[in-house]
Amino acid sequence: MILPNKVELTRIRCARMIGKSLNLSKYYREPLYRNSITIMLNSAFTNVFGLVFWIVGARLLSTGAIGLAAAAIAAGSLIISLSRLGLDIGLLRFVPQSAEKSALYDTVTSIVVSVAFVLTAAFLLMLPFLSPALAFLRQGTFLLAFLAYACLYATVIVQGNTMIAMRKGDLYLLQGLVLGLRIPLLLLLVSLTTLGIFISFDVTLIVTLLISAFWLYRLGLVSRFRISRRLLKEIAPFSFGNYTAGILGMLPQTVVPILIVNTVGADATAYFFVAYSLAAALSLVSSSVGMSLLVEGSHDLPIKENVGKSLRLTFAILIPLLLIMLLFGDKLLLLFGKQYSEQAFLMLQLLALSSIFLAVIDLGITVKRIQKDVRSVNLVYSSMAILIIAFGYLALLRYGLIGLGYVWLASAAFVSIYMGWTLTRI
Repeated sequence: MILPNKVELTRIRCARMIGKSLNLSKYYREPLYRNSITIMLNSAFTNVFGLVFWIVGARLLSTGAIGLAAAAIAAGSLIISLSRLGLDIGLLRFVPQSAEKSALYDTVTSIVVSVAFVLTAAFLLMLPFLSPALAFLRQGTFLLAFLAYACLYATVIVQGNTMIAMRKGDLYLLQGLVLGLRIPLLLLLVSLTTLGIFISFDVTLIVTLLISAFWLYRLGLVSRFRISRRLLKEIAPFSFGNYTAGILGMLPQTVVPILIVNTVGADATAYFFVAYSLAAALSLVSSSVGMSLLVEGSHDLPIKENVGKSLRLTFAILIPLLLIMLLFGDKLLLLFGKQYSEQAFLMLQLLALSSIFLAVIDLGITVKRIQKDVRSVNLVYSSMAILIIAFGYLALLRYGLIGLGYVWLASAAFVSIYMGWTLTRI
């Protein structure tokens, strides 16, 4: 009989610990946990389906066709983000308590889709000036397909958030699974090249929208494209305040790559982008739990008790994933190439470590949203943006890319002190 050596025993013990921590069945019985888990699974499936979709496209279509489609989809996604106006967060906060759930859902859907249509039309009109390479989107079928993509996807997002607000995370998960239909559709429409990508998205979104509309109808929610000014006035301050917070929250991830490429070069930018993409997966844990906590808090359930549960669930999942990232991140980076494994591993470790502090920040922000303290939410996001961008730029100039990693970690730790103090005072 061959006895395992110390290294193998350590790996076995770590595997058992991780497996025990990731045993989610015991959490599924409570709404807070169930919604959190289904939101995480939805995010996981969405990312996997997206990756497979573009891998299939890259193998079947030319690089040029993929490039044009990816740029157009990215532009559409930006338009959809801008069109939500924070009303998607408003749904999570106000639907649970509202006596007019259907009217509120109808109001938000109508506004978001209308804004998406207007912004998309404006983008198409200004394409010759904004992006001449995407001018094909103004032609015939492409124009209709692009307009449909923006409006349909905006609707599906509102439907998904409404399901979460109604504590129907299982339906939200099923919605994410239906969106995987675009992969087999692409195989059928590959002869249409770039247009085939758009049609596969649009057909999938139509199917998803209809199925989601049926589920919501069963819950008593129907969209008749009517806007209630009274309900809009009620949720507007909270929603628009979170809209500005969302923009502030996006600043570090959008501005930092520009700073890197202009200070230490394109190669360093690539290393940061890959490391950030992997580390960002860890933040899905706390953001998913945060969405579920917001819904439960909006049902007037005890905040302190639910915050404790949220922290336990978050770290039960996050810590094992973090250990995997810290110990085996260099192996994950080999998927992108040997140079990434060598040059981006330390950056990945620093960004991954920051997820511990970001988890505290996410849950603290959720508590502030439950309390409708939008000013504090904006203060936290603006503080993070200023610290990372300002000190990160100085660190890039003096210490290079790795200096930015330490600034990112330190900024998250500093802001988490305030948010941790906030959580202790509930």
